[in-house]
Amino acid sequence: MSKATRIAKASAASAVLLGLVLAGANAAQADPSPAAFRTYAATGSDTIQSVLNGETNGYGTHAAVASSIASYDAFGSATIQTKSAGISYARPAGSGDGVKSLSASWNTGSHVYTDAAGNVITLSNNDVDIARSSSQPSTPVTAGATNDNLTFVPFARDAVSVAFQGSGITNFTTAQLTHVYNETTSVSDGVVVTGSGATATVKVNGVSVIPELPQASSGTRKFFQTAINVPNASLGAYVLGSTSNPSSLHENDATAANTAGDLIPFSAGQWISQKNGVSTSTFTGTNAATLKITNINSATAVTTSGTVLVPGTLYGSGSTVPSVGTGIFNRDTYLVAPTVHITTGGVGFDSTLKTLLTSTLPGAGAVSDFGFKPLTYSATTADWIHSAWTN
Repeated sequence: MSKATRIAKASAASAVLLGLVLAGANAAQADPSPAAFRTYAATGSDTIQSVLNGETNGYGTHAAVASSIASYDAFGSATIQTKSAGISYARPAGSGDGVKSLSASWNTGSHVYTDAAGNVITLSNNDVDIARSSSQPSTPVTAGATNDNLTFVPFARDAVSVAFQGSGITNFTTAQLTHVYNETTSVSDGVVVTGSGATATVKVNGVSVIPELPQASSGTRKFFQTAINVPNASLGAYVLGSTSNPSSLHENDATAANTAGDLIPFSAGQWISQKNGVSTSTFTGTNAATLKITNINSATAVTTSGTVLVPGTLYGSGSTVPSVGTGIFNRDTYLVAPTVHITTGGVGFDSTLKTLLTSTLPGAGAVSDFGFKPLTYSATTADWIHSAWTN
């Protein structure tokens, strides 16, 4: 697939997803519904946005448990306005932009940040109170340090696998994914790369694959690249998402993988919630039935319980903190807030916000309904992760 074809494909996928959002599915509603300014505003990760939509707007027969929060999707209208006294600004697209928008809202040293699309944004008036993140901070800091500005509170367990369009592959090893994405032949792992650079082709055990990544600010992309040990500098030039071939594909969007051989990381939680009908489905078109989420290192990403999909063994145990690094495909997702707002005694401490982040939102009901695994280890502040401002 040529670079031009891939760019056109990315634009088409974005248009399809926007149409789905605007049409409205019989699932948890995107953005505040009914539309209104609320006490708190949340932006960021696509991965856990459906859970927050369900908990803040209600879903099915379930009433909202946190109606004081307005949670804005990662994708939709070009701009959002989150507070009556705030500004209209470019919608944060993914974990990275969400955390940056939170940081810019509260960092008195600088309220400016540049999002992944290059928009330079100045926030104030407490525009964002919570960020949704599907990855940890890149550089954690010590709790209580002078640069402990943001706190990542564990929310729910997810797993990241890959969605593959076609047949002949139901499982990948870490090594295979590493070689596919860093453009390296490994006969022992069944990976053969023919040619080089942007025009190279790759086969895994004789089956052609076309590796893709979602947009740069995606937390799922960041986590997946860590799991396969292929940073941006090591990506093959044929990968949609490499430096020479940028990606505008949305994370967890099935329409991004409609061409035979397409391979893209996908949140197992999002796969489950979309397939079970509790969040807006992106599985549309003639190729939806042939798109499969694969096993990783023979661990199942998704399995069945009766008539519904549920988390597989790839998620690991919700009772232990997951490791981070090569070969680790389970992860915790996070709700992020300024440290002073949820640390008792801090200037600006907000007991209601702390309760929402630590008790109300991580409740097992909605977390499980939307395809994630509840956490049983995260009751103490010792499990929180801290970061400096990111904007």
